[in-house]
Amino acid sequence: MGGKRKNLAQLNAEGEYSLVEPLDYLILAELQEEGTLMGGYYPLATHVKALHKHFKKELPITMLSARLRVLHQQKLAVPVGASSQRISGWQRTAKGKELVEAWQQETK
Repeated sequence: MGGKRKNLAQLNAEGEYSLVEPLDYLILAELQEEGTLMGGYYPLATHVKALHKHFKKELPITMLSARLRVLHQQKLAVPVGASSQRISGWQRTAKGKELVEAWQQETK
């Protein structure tokens, strides 16, 4: 097989995503919509520790963090309140919401 391997950004531009089913969809389903604010001022975001609790502490924080970074690379999740040293939380993008809703319809 010749040619270059495509990176995630190239695949995403073509409408292809590299998701771990059902984990990534379950993570995306728990995230707030991008741009959601509490009181119209403070970004409302889902923290990795909250996801860890949601999944009854069965999934390690390191695994959840890694999956969120992959979702971010695919433009399905965005870090909120990020500084150079840490991310305060995560929100899902419109495309992330679209994929979750389609997956939920397929799995009903």
